[in-house]
Amino acid sequence: MCVCNIHARLGMSQPKASRHLAVLREAGLVTARRQGKWMHYRLHPGMPLWCYRVLEGMRDGTPDAAEADAEERPCEAPEATLRPGERAS
Repeated sequence: MCVCNIHARLGMSQPKASRHLAVLREAGLVTARRQGKWMHYRLHPGMPLWCYRVLEGMRDGTPDAAEADAEERPCEAPEATLRPGERAS
């Protein structure tokens, strides 16, 4: 989906939408490709199934289902959430 459509649907400025999408891309949740002056985004194809379910629950307005699915997945060790070079406190 083109960032031009995303920012219009969300009712926010294009730079703000682009910044949020860049954060999602850095987190590995979306992938991006440039076409002309616009960036096109999609959900990362390697995203775990539980992530898709949580997002679908949020989209459909069923947070209880999203929370239940998130609770079913195993917790990650704190080290797994650190960025390269970071140390656990």
